[in-house]
Amino acid sequence: SDGSIGRLLTALGFESSRHGGGGIGAVMERLGLDEDARGGDEDVGLALEFLAYLCVRLGGEALGDFASAASSSAGKPTGFGVGAAGHVWGHVDAHIGVVAEKFDALAHVKATGDNSWQQKVGMCSLIVAFHAAKAPGNANPGDVLTKTGALRALCAAFTAPDNAAAPHSEALRRAVLLVAAAAPETVDFIAAVPGLRSEVESRDEFRSPGGSLAAHGALWELLL
Repeated sequence: SDGSIGRLLTALGFESSRHGGGGIGAVMERLGLDEDARGGDEDVGLALEFLAYLCVRLGGEALGDFASAASSSAGKPTGFGVGAAGHVWGHVDAHIGVVAEKFDALAHVKATGDNSWQQKVGMCSLIVAFHAAKAPGNANPGDVLTKTGALRALCAAFTAPDNAAAPHSEALRRAVLLVAAAAPETVDFIAAVPGLRSEVESRDEFRSPGGSLAAHGALWELLL
């Protein structure tokens, strides 16, 4: 249920700074870990993985869960009740600041060849993409993602050396596109990030009609 998700995230130490928690910094303090040990926090990592799983299952085909999207279209049960995406979006919105902080720390390490780094960046990307794509009509995801630093982290990870077109970066690529499409006010920010525009306009994977990422390239032509 909606309440049990919140209790689980709190139990794992994934506190929302909007509701009296101190974010990742307070989690580390409670666990007795210093700044340098953040990457080893298993509780926060588990909470991040849990949120990312919910986001991809409820995000459907846009976030890469083709099986659930097909089941939903066929009228088959997916294991989630009506309105589940809205409930989960509320939790994602409440915790987007702590996700952004974790994402920012990862993005600036730029350990693109490390499997753990790739997985964590992918999880953060899924959560950020879900926040943008599933935002209710009265929300302003672009403003929230910009102010929390999530958008900055997303762009930093995208422009890490040889990361934009890498096979492991599909969640990241979808996230940047979905944020730009769902929150048009972020496009100027994204386009101004050094190296981001050149990645999608100069790489053959994006630019060539037969490129492996030609669909992404075509969408970027519409957005930029």
